Amino acid sequence: MRIYDLPCMDGRRSFYGKAQIIEQDNGETVLRSYQTEVCKITAAGAFVRMWDGWSVTTGRHINSFLSFMGIPGGGKAWFLSQPMEAKEKRPGPDMTPAESYRAMMSRRMGKAV
Repeated sequence: MRIYDLPCMDGRRSFYGKAQIIEQDNGETVLRSYQTEVCKITAAGAFVRMWDGWSVTTGRHINSFLSFMGIPGGGKAWFLSQPMEAKEKRPGPDMTPAESYRAMMSRRMGKAV
């Protein structure tokens, strides 16, 4: 894996370390803006959105990334219309706090819920 700063492609001097390119061993290239992985180019050359948000500064990072990688597109409407990578769902609570409390009290009292 190789990580380096994203070069400015819009004529400005630098992004001052706020945007990095991550070249992964599997052939994917990821844009990280403000410590958030925003989008990537797959090994097959497809653009994939990884972040469900938008800000003006991150938009500049995205547009510079696209220019640097030679990918057509850019702008808020274009970015938000791109397919979003499905994230694996993290396990969450399987019962409400009230149900959890009743189950705990039932165990303590030796009764079934």
